[in-house]
Amino acid sequence: MCSGVKFPQCEKPQEAMYQAVHHQFVASALVVKKGHEINPELQIGAMCAMVPFYPRSSKPEDIMVAQQAMRDRYFFSDVMVRGHYPSYAKRDWAIKGFNIEMQPEDEYILKEGKADYLALVTTCPIPWILLRISRLKK
Repeated sequence: MCSGVKFPQCEKPQEAMYQAVHHQFVASALVVKKGHEINPELQIGAMCAMVPFYPRSSKPEDIMVAQQAMRDRYFFSDVMVRGHYPSYAKRDWAIKGFNIEMQPEDEYILKEGKADYLALVTTCPIPWILLRISRLKK
């Protein structure tokens, strides 16, 4: 379960996760915007857990797996700090057959409610084998 979403009840759990997080992005942007209206001096940030992924070796395929994992990790902070989805997001969703519902005003809300800074919580790196196993299960 993530954000109140019960994944076993979802036909496409990953799609449900992206839909839920889209709503979180919009809510966060609205809070940032409101905070700046209340006090323009406020600095409102976003926080992300930074768990680095390291490749098993210098082989290109291992490096690509690690880079994809890091891109997946950066996705969340990219939206909150930059105020828009990365260029690859909607393309990846289309390839996977995901339909993330968005309201016409959501793009504007995200742009207007960008976080002022990004706080990172660093933790231990995930061993490459766990990442590789999780990728194989998909």
